[in-house]
Amino acid sequence: MPLVLVRLINKEAYGVYLQFLFIGQFLATILVFTIPSSLYFFFPNSGKKLNQLISQTYFSIFLIAIIFIPLYYFFGFQFSVFFEEGIFGKFYVALGFFIFFTTVSTLTEHLFVLEKKSDYVIYYNIIFSLIRVLSLIGSFLIFKSI
Repeated sequence: MPLVLVRLINKEAYGVYLQFLFIGQFLATILVFTIPSSLYFFFPNSGKKLNQLISQTYFSIFLIAIIFIPLYYFFGFQFSVFFEEGIFGKFYVALGFFIFFTTVSTLTEHLFVLEKKSDYVIYYNIIFSLIRVLSLIGSFLIFKSI
């Protein structure tokens, strides 16, 4: 991916892209705390309460993502210090969506591993990577920028 992006866009835009990814993934990781990792302990020991464990875990991560929306709306511009002046305003909404969807989809891969569905993990990662590449290429074709 980096080899293609460097050829499509200039160094400055590629740097902004990397900052965008870093901030988005960092915040998404902080938002979910260690909830997916805790499943590795509770999943085998849940017994008959397996469905309750999974639904409560999804609900709590979704609730965290929902609570994040107004917080990001009011305090999100604090992240503008990481970007060049004037650049952050263009990516403010996109970064919020990226963090929200990354937070909500965090649990999927962990559940595939816990349920010993390694084929699904491979398919999930391939589809996730394809969606990411297609959205980047689509963004570049439509806006002439990433």
